[in-house]
Amino acid sequence: MPHPFLHDMAPHHFDLLRACTGLECRHVMAAGIRPPWNWYKGVPGVDALLAFEHGVSACYTGTMVARGLATPQDGVITVVGEEGTLRLEADSQVRWYGEKGGSEVISPNVMPFSDLAATLQEFLGAIREGRKPETHLEDNVRTLAMVEAAIRSVETGQRVAVAPLVAAALGC
Repeated sequence: MPHPFLHDMAPHHFDLLRACTGLECRHVMAAGIRPPWNWYKGVPGVDALLAFEHGVSACYTGTMVARGLATPQDGVITVVGEEGTLRLEADSQVRWYGEKGGSEVISPNVMPFSDLAATLQEFLGAIREGRKPETHLEDNVRTLAMVEAAIRSVETGQRVAVAPLVAAALGC
């Protein structure tokens, strides 16, 4: 597999970025990471700049060959805003760092279902209500187009637009 990280892990993270921002990715500029100790035949890591709607951007880094301190599969996610920084830490705690210093742990909302149970509830709800599920195929194509844009960018060294890839996949 030429891009194991981009195929295996990045789709989940790209989905999360889209879900958290509520925005669509416009362009991807990416570079492959292939350190000397890499045991993959392909490129097991990426550094990418993802440009979303409304001037929102995300710096994304991931690798499958980390040594020493490894990042959990959920990632370490940092959101920087006008009044401070919200961060999902490696210990799975969400912390708020205000602009005046200090931090506070943000407790998650209690969800009626989690993980697989939540997915199945959404699926059954969509069937019963005759609607598309939250993560329907057309939505997923947008995430997979981000992955394809990242792969093309790694391979060409160029910024790649996402919309034409979505249009091609959906036959628009």
